[in-house]
Amino acid sequence: ETLPVWLSEGTAVWAEDLFQPGVLDFQQFAEAYLADADRPIDRPPVGPVPAFAYGTCLFWKFLTLRHDDALLPELLAQAATAEGLDAVEAALTARGDTLRDAFVAFTEANLNTAARANADAVYPRAASLQGLEPEGRGETLVADHRFYPLAASYWILDHPGGPMAFGAADDGAALVLSLHATSPSGAL
Repeated sequence: ETLPVWLSEGTAVWAEDLFQPGVLDFQQFAEAYLADADRPIDRPPVGPVPAFAYGTCLFWKFLTLRHDDALLPELLAQAATAEGLDAVEAALTARGDTLRDAFVAFTEANLNTAARANADAVYPRAASLQGLEPEGRGETLVADHRFYPLAASYWILDHPGGPMAFGAADDGAALVLSLHATSPSGAL
């Protein structure tokens, strides 16, 4: 069975970084993922294999840091009988985790990169990653935005404190919204 490109190429870059951590492929491809984080992780752009597909290495790195390096061979074994996200879910379930919980934690770990990286960063080279680009910034944010499964959108809200409200056109039950304070230096 053929693995989907986001799984095959992302895990290949993860493995390369595991065995040759000095090679810059991991960092460059991880930055390609972070630059397009609002795209579903399992839906890279069409055409020749895009950098985004290789950039899913950041997700695999996160999962192995969350669990251990043996997770990836377990996941690839699951892929023999399950497809793509089902294989990921099965491997995580066997570890007492869920894809939803792991992905939410992954999107939060991605905040602690570049200038915002601090001692609590999940990734060993978090400060050297380019980091995320916000969708928008302001004291009030009105976003006519489409949200996708297994994707993350980031905004910077310059809020002085006090009451805050969030609204959505539908019930928003499938969305996870989280707020993270930053200091003037950008650290989480």
